[in-house]
Amino acid sequence: MSAVIVNHRLHTRRKLYYYLEVIDKNSKIEVGRLVDIHVAGMLLIGTRRLDSGLKLDIRVLIDDDLLETKYGNLDVQVLVRWSKQDINPDYYVTGVQFVEITPEQEELINELIRTIGFRE
Repeated sequence: MSAVIVNHRLHTRRKLYYYLEVIDKNSKIEVGRLVDIHVAGMLLIGTRRLDSGLKLDIRVLIDDDLLETKYGNLDVQVLVRWSKQDINPDYYVTGVQFVEITPEQEELINELIRTIGFRE
């Protein structure tokens, strides 16, 4: 008998072909790299496990000249939903949910998806 996997997501994740650096805004320490994103949250990969329920003020560093000129970096508060060891045991993958996003932040997220997201 095979297991059934249920996807509870309301939004389709978009994988990115360029992993942007994500830092903690307060400590300036790298939290991880952005793997995929949608308007409700994102997936990070990094070298440390993050505790579920943890709230972080993060900054996604956007070094694409076109986006940075128009938008700047993405600063947003997130809630860690889960974190687990990656298939590569040196890394952890972490799912985070945006606590609240403004229309400008949503526009930036959609621009990131259009610019560095894989076409599906």
